[in-house]
Amino acid sequence: MKKILIILIVLGILYGGFYFLKNKQTPTEDVVPKVEEKSREITFEKQKIKEISPDKSEEINISYPSIVNPTGEVDTKINKEIKDFVDAVLVETKKNFKEFHDDPYLKDAATPLSLTVEYVVNSNTALDVTNVMFEIYTYSGGAHGITSLKYFVFDNKTGEVLTLKDVFAGNEFLNTLSKLSILEIERIDPGLKTYNSATEGTSPKQENFQNFALADSGFKLRFSDYQIGPYVAGRLEIILPYEKLEADLEERFKLK
Repeated sequence: MKKILIILIVLGILYGGFYFLKNKQTPTEDVVPKVEEKSREITFEKQKIKEISPDKSEEINISYPSIVNPTGEVDTKINKEIKDFVDAVLVETKKNFKEFHDDPYLKDAATPLSLTVEYVVNSNTALDVTNVMFEIYTYSGGAHGITSLKYFVFDNKTGEVLTLKDVFAGNEFLNTLSKLSILEIERIDPGLKTYNSATEGTSPKQENFQNFALADSGFKLRFSDYQIGPYVAGRLEIILPYEKLEADLEERFKLK
């Protein structure tokens, strides 16, 4: 009887061990759910530079944006890019003003020289970019001053300035922009198409489409004075729907 009891105990132990091994679950690594990075809207505040020469022959008024309470490398990079641009404009303008005053035929001109820089900022949270658009007006005599444009499209994640080649894929995007632009210009003002400058100003060259923004409403293009027509035509702005650019856009910028 004692032997039978011992055998039963041993069998019980063996069966229990077998059952434990059979049902033992292999430990698995904890799966951390992937958290999708949220786009962020950057907040800017206006900075100003105002200078008037003692004899009031020169006046400079510059407004530019600066990120409020910048944190991290990205914000620092964006602020630096903007400030470097403003500083470069200021240096170049003062150089031109000096040359004007040093010219014996121009130095006694009664009209004061002036520089005015204004800006507009808007964000596209869907594409996670910030558009900063500058308009620079310089007057140094003559019938009217000169207005130039400078657009920045910042990647909110990296702080990098996006170029046309960052936004578009392949080699056909310039042809697409050219065709769509001239059609939109003709729709806005059919008379502008008759100017040679309109054809040349929308030809498939990168320099013709440098002033762009990735707006909520579409791919925004701004043309400089004389690029599309005479001075009175102004700085024409057009918006091309993203749907019409779908085939040429990089995957990130395609409509979801």
